[in-house]
Amino acid sequence: MEEIKRAIILDMDETLEKGVFCGDSNQIMTLRPNLDKLIEKLKEAKENGIDIVLCTTAKQPWVERFLELKPEFRDVFDRMLTRDNEEEWKYFSEEDYPIEYEAQRKDVNIGYSKPVTTFGYDSILFIDDNRTEGERLQSLFDMGQEKLVADVTFFTGYGYYPPSVSKIFQFTEAAKRDDELARIVPEYLQTLRDENGSLIMCTAIDDFMKKEYEPGLTFADEIYEEEYKRYKKTTDGLFGEIECKMYDLEDRLKIDFLNLLLKDDEVKAEYENFHKSDKKYPFEGIELPVIKEGNREKLEDLVETAIEKHEKLSDAKKLLEEYKEQSSKDDRTSEKE
Repeated sequence: MEEIKRAIILDMDETLEKGVFCGDSNQIMTLRPNLDKLIEKLKEAKENGIDIVLCTTAKQPWVERFLELKPEFRDVFDRMLTRDNEEEWKYFSEEDYPIEYEAQRKDVNIGYSKPVTTFGYDSILFIDDNRTEGERLQSLFDMGQEKLVADVTFFTGYGYYPPSVSKIFQFTEAAKRDDELARIVPEYLQTLRDENGSLIMCTAIDDFMKKEYEPGLTFADEIYEEEYKRYKKTTDGLFGEIECKMYDLEDRLKIDFLNLLLKDDEVKAEYENFHKSDKKYPFEGIELPVIKEGNREKLEDLVETAIEKHEKLSDAKKLLEEYKEQSSKDDRTSEKE
C-alpha cells in the first residue's frame, strides 16, 4: 500500500491572528494567545511526517507582518499559499483534479474563497475559522458520481475575534473613573490573554496524529465545543457586566454635564423656556438644554466629547463658551448680510 500523505492546512486571518483598525484606518495585527504552544505541537506533527501548509487569502505583505511577529512559523510551514501566488495552487486542470475542476466550473469557489481541495493529500486536518470552507469541502464529497476519496477533518478553531483596540481603551479609561470597573476590567483583560483556541487546536492535532486513515469528512467543532463554551461563557459574562456599568457611568457623566450647563444663567433661561414649550428633545433619557434653535447637534457633540475623551467638565464648559461666542459672530455676520 502506498504511503498516506498527510497535512495540516492552517488558515491565518481570524485563526492565528486578527487585523484590527486603530485610528486613521491603520490596521494592527493582534496575535492569538498561546501560539508558542501551537508551534511546538506543529513541530511535533512535522516530526511525524505531517506537512504543515499555510493557506490564506491574505496578501504577502500581511503574511510577512505575521511572520515578523512570530518568526518561528517560518520553520514550521512546508508551503505558504497566499493570494499573491494563487496562480500556482488555486486553479485545477480537468485531467489532474476532475472533482475540484468540476467544483470550480460550477462556481463553488466565490471571490477570494479558497479552492475546495485536499491540496493533493490523502488525509488532512483543515483548520479555518470560516465555516463555509467546511461546507464547500462537503460539496466535494457529494458532487457527481466520482466521490472524493480522502480523509478530511474540518475544524474552525472557533475563530479569533478579540474586541477592538478602541473598545479596550474605553474599558481601561472608564476603569479609572469607577471602582467596580477598576475591579472587573483587569479580570476581563486577563481572560482575553487566556483565550484557549490555540490550546484546543493542539488537542485537535494530537487526535489527528493518532487517527487511522478513514475516507470521509469529519466536522470536529462539536468534539471540542464544551471546553470552548466554558471559556466563552466567562468572557462574555464579564464583557456584558462591563458594558452595563459603562452605561451607568455614561449616564452619570451626562447628568454632571447637564448640571454644569445649568450653572450658566443664559443656558438656564433658555432651558426653562424650552421646557415651557411643547417641544421635547430627550438625549438618551436626559433632556438637554438648547441655547437657541439649531444648536442641538453641537450640544450632543459636546456631551459625547466629554464622555469619549474623558475630559474634565470644566473643559467641556470651555468648549461650550467658545461655541456660544462663535455662534454670536455668525449671527452678527448673518444680520449684516
